[in-house]
Amino acid sequence: MNQYEARDGDNTKGTYSVVLPDGRRQTVDYYVNGYSGYVADVKYDGYAKAYDYKPTTIYSASAYKPY
Repeated sequence: MNQYEARDGDNTKGTYSVVLPDGRRQTVDYYVNGYSGYVADVKYDGYAKAYDYKPTTIYSASAYKPY
């Protein structure tokens, strides 16, 4: 994760990036001032990778033994 922020009075400008669970990098460039509020430009680098879903067994029918 990278981040940077600079302020000058009421004006703030910054950027940050994170690696998403699907493997892409998300980068957000933003600025804030008293007139426009929070304005963000979001970019994605890379390609999303499919998850290998493997369900886990929490219980089995043979383990249930009523009294």
